[in-house]
Amino acid sequence: EERKRKTVPEHTITDEERVLQGQLVRDLERVSRLAGKITLTPEAKNEYIAWYLEQDKNLQEGKPVIEDPRFSGYCERRATHLRKLMILSSASRSDTLLISKPDFDRALSWLTEAEIKMPKTFGGLGRVRNSDILEQVKQYIKNMNVTTRKVLLAKFYRDLTPVDLEMFEKTLAQMGLVRSEITPGTADKVYFWIGE
Repeated sequence: EERKRKTVPEHTITDEERVLQGQLVRDLERVSRLAGKITLTPEAKNEYIAWYLEQDKNLQEGKPVIEDPRFSGYCERRATHLRKLMILSSASRSDTLLISKPDFDRALSWLTEAEIKMPKTFGGLGRVRNSDILEQVKQYIKNMNVTTRKVLLAKFYRDLTPVDLEMFEKTLAQMGLVRSEITPGTADKVYFWIGE
């Protein structure tokens, strides 16, 4: 996540949380003792196979669920992650070692929800020099919506030169994310977030 959900300067455990803590400890003890073969119900198996074939077809056609090439390995292993999440879903609700259609649906929803922000995980990693700073500048402009060259250079003065900022500006403009204009009567530039 980019921001924390809420500000809690001092957390005190409520009575409800104490009860939940006890239930969670008992649940985890129970789950840790589960052993045996895990099987899918016929309905869950059919859903999983249909999903798997569709994913494989999309990969073969060059349409991975996450287009960022840094996630190609993840996209190849996506089915393994889904199977593990189905096991977790099943174990969290019963001791039967049986994966049902609701477990498949639940696991798939967890996976797809996590994938929404996955590209941001490695946003600053790349082979281009200063790609990490470019990502920070991009996120800053996006968060501010409008900012200036002067502000960017002051904020990122440890990592960014005016020459770097010019290159970043061209990159972000060609990506269709940022447009810039010179402020009349000054040498300063204003950057506007227009992308995503």
